[in-house]
Amino acid sequence: AAGQPFFAVVSPHPPHQPWIESESPAGCLERVRKELVRPPNVPPEGMKARGDLRLYYAMLASVDDSVGRMLNFLKESGLEENTIVVFSSDHGEMMGSHGKWEKMSPYEEAVRVPLMIRWPGRIAAGSRSDALFTPMDHLPTLLSLAGVRSPYSQIDGMDLSGAVLGRGAREREAALMANYSSHWDYFHSEWPWPEWRSVRSKQHTYVKWYAGNEQLFDNSA
Repeated sequence: AAGQPFFAVVSPHPPHQPWIESESPAGCLERVRKELVRPPNVPPEGMKARGDLRLYYAMLASVDDSVGRMLNFLKESGLEENTIVVFSSDHGEMMGSHGKWEKMSPYEEAVRVPLMIRWPGRIAAGSRSDALFTPMDHLPTLLSLAGVRSPYSQIDGMDLSGAVLGRGAREREAALMANYSSHWDYFHSEWPWPEWRSVRSKQHTYVKWYAGNEQLFDNSA
């Protein structure tokens, strides 16, 4: 209402575990199909979830509804044309793929997170980019889009505003990924989420596990 520039972050806790009925938003579970389709890399012994996976998607339906309400507010308030909206996530869920659950894996299900950026009149509707975009790139990219100079002499991440705007600007050739500890609350090694280092390009993902095993994936295949 003051007509001043604003920055807002909305971070819903769902669809985080526990995936139990008491945590499911009212009316959302009925919108989820009865039988879920499993990807071919889910082994039979990896299909037992820590909770009902349908509740995960019910929580996502509620997030979709919330995003819709925010977009409607921007439109009705006249702020839509001059507001950049970013929808993303901090990690994915393995959901039994490779026999693993949760996160902290170098595989697609955990690291290939959604990223949608909306700016009517500036970003072409329906446009896509295959640029390697990491969470560190949000700050320099948004600063550039907003025409704001960084207050720091050095900054992590890359300004990928050119890729966002479809200008074919400079991109990174590869991204370094890593899991430095086997637990998120304290330093622990090799249990229950083994450490690894990884390099990802648009075509390949190379993984070096702390125990010595190596993997190479062709992402395009």
